[in-house]
Amino acid sequence: MNGWEKFKVLSAVLVPAAIALVGHWYTSAISEREIQAKFVELGVSILKTPPSKETTNLRTWATEVLNRYSGVPINEATRKDLIESVPIPSSDNWSDEPPLSSWCYQEERLAKGPQQYSVHCHWSKQRCNKARGPNAKWEQSACELTNLSKADWNPNPKGWQGSWYEFRAEPFPSPFPQIP
Repeated sequence: MNGWEKFKVLSAVLVPAAIALVGHWYTSAISEREIQAKFVELGVSILKTPPSKETTNLRTWATEVLNRYSGVPINEATRKDLIESVPIPSSDNWSDEPPLSSWCYQEERLAKGPQQYSVHCHWSKQRCNKARGPNAKWEQSACELTNLSKADWNPNPKGWQGSWYEFRAEPFPSPFPQIP
């Protein structure tokens, strides 16, 4: 048997084995990602409910799951809020009553008056960024996850892009995002 024939025999055995191995790795990776997604879904469902002393350990676990599997790290202040005082914003009951937490931005319309400043709060960061959009006419803060449980505001429902919103003549204080 010459070198070419040996190569043909070896490749006939090794190529299918390599394909099978790569297929197995790919299937395992997809399966692992599906399991991680289920854990994230479970963590989010736990964090949508209002916090209580009885749920502290469960909420701590849920924030750890999100940090590990969601691909979006939660900073320590937000983690503490989610565990102790604020449920995750949800579209499930968004228009029923003012949210306890939300993705908010503040803007200044640059014209003096009772509607010079406004805050707009949305149930997701994506929706907040879409509503905020680029705006060359007004100064705006970034969209930030905001703990509204102790915020001093009197919001209105069904604003731009489904937001809860309020207008004022003066800038909104913390916890609302500040205009740079």
